[in-house]
Amino acid sequence: MLTHNRDDLRHRSVQGPYALVVGPRHYRFLATFQSGYPLVRQVERLIEGPLLQSDLLEGGILVSTRGGAAEPVLGADFGVGYEHHTTKQVHLFVAESFTFRVLDPTAFIPLKLEGVQHET
Repeated sequence: MLTHNRDDLRHRSVQGPYALVVGPRHYRFLATFQSGYPLVRQVERLIEGPLLQSDLLEGGILVSTRGGAAEPVLGADFGVGYEHHTTKQVHLFVAESFTFRVLDPTAFIPLKLEGVQHET
């Protein structure tokens, strides 16, 4: 599947290296060993790039890391807030929002990943 998707990106003239982003359940599975060799290393060799984890994904996404396919958009709501204090310290927090605007949708392949059992 990954080699097919990688080749699909190449046929779209989207060059690598590539990154595979998966949810926590799939990342834990890929962090195991297969025949004494880390499965994550096999995946990284196939896609010629890193395997990354996102807590927001159920499946996965294969993306080119060549640059130019997306741009970060920073929110205008930068803020500093009070969390709590002690007699010696004041604890503040900083909040900022951001997202990415897709400029080239051909550089992204969403993946429906199956075969990993749900944890009970």
